[in-house]
Amino acid sequence: MGPRPLILAYHSLAELPRDQDPHWLAVSPDRFRSHVERLRARGYRFAFVREVGEMVRAGRDLRGICALTFDDGGADNASVLPPILEELGAKATLFVCPGLFGQAHPFFGPGSGLRIMSEEELRAVAADPRIEVGSHPTDHTELNDAPAEEAYEVLESSRRLLAEILGDPVHSFAYPRCEYSPACPEAAERAGFECAVTCGPSRGGWRPFEMPRVIVDPGDAGLRFELKHRGVMYGVWNTPPGRLARALIRAAGRAPERAGDQPDEGSG
Repeated sequence: MGPRPLILAYHSLAELPRDQDPHWLAVSPDRFRSHVERLRARGYRFAFVREVGEMVRAGRDLRGICALTFDDGGADNASVLPPILEELGAKATLFVCPGLFGQAHPFFGPGSGLRIMSEEELRAVAADPRIEVGSHPTDHTELNDAPAEEAYEVLESSRRLLAEILGDPVHSFAYPRCEYSPACPEAAERAGFECAVTCGPSRGGWRPFEMPRVIVDPGDAGLRFELKHRGVMYGVWNTPPGRLARALIRAAGRAPERAGDQPDEGSG
């Protein structure tokens, strides 16, 4: 039997001082490389999110499948990521906000130098056979309370805009900040997507429009990464020793306070 199915959610590949990464979203390129190498050593095969969605819809066995995803569309996703994927023989899905092209990255400090990729960079990276381009909301609009028609408009407009830019269909969507209203799964299907992903310890399941992800942050190395990708991080994190460790880490300023006091609720 292969390892459990896994979809990992990254954001940017960069080494930043803590004050420029308030949401703890930038993973160093070397650490990302080590994650991919560790996953391959465990027997994982890498897939695009749309491929995982196809497998879910077909009722196929997902064991041993891992999808690497990146949210927001940072310029580093177009420059730093592709050569690493080529080196390691992996592939990844980028969930891009088409209304933020060329802007300073909204989730990092002004001194980080990070920005969202341009339309030209998006077209270039979309031509890479190791990259799938999926959609985030156009302007990172949150959907946790969206009624059906509003959810549909946000999802459909982002899919349509990206498809027009790329000249190709866009198959997959990522809910921002991992959250979505009850109307969103149906709205995603109505908008023309084939699958959608969320994240967090209690959201979603292996259903086409609610596929679960695990957010990876800069602190995920060694034992912490092992616990997280094996699916036991939350259980350990909420034991008395885990709560104590979490409090000590936050007191040292090494991790942000996050919604629901969970270890991987990020800005998505």
